[in-house]
Amino acid sequence: MGNYEIHKEVHPTPSLIVRHIGQGCKERVEVIEYTLTLPVPPSANKYWIYTGNRVATSPEAKAYKQAVKLLSPVTIITGNVAVNVSVFRPAKRGDLDNYLKVMLDALEGVLYENDNQITEIHAFRYDDKENPRVELVAYEDLDD
Repeated sequence: MGNYEIHKEVHPTPSLIVRHIGQGCKERVEVIEYTLTLPVPPSANKYWIYTGNRVATSPEAKAYKQAVKLLSPVTIITGNVAVNVSVFRPAKRGDLDNYLKVMLDALEGVLYENDNQITEIHAFRYDDKENPRVELVAYEDLDD
């Protein structure tokens, strides 16, 4: 799947980011930032396989989850998480939202305990057939 890594960039003084809280209101929040570079996940369309009355995770999705687990960071986030995701696809096909489900599920138990901790997502799609990848920045909310 290529060379990928997770960088935990903990700032000596936690960063301040601006979070939108509705109707044009903003607040500053202390965060710890985690930067990850991951392989491009399989599409959510290839996430499950159906055999008879059973639904199971596809071998492709299982392989992706295993690859992500090998990149495990030192600390698992326990509070709220905001993510900024840039998907660099290998070809001009695949919906952005179909990549997110598999990737965010694969990071459970690796970067955070459960993807229900994610309170904010910003996602972007680019094309890079020479170096397909996902660049993800996760922000752990210290004001939680």
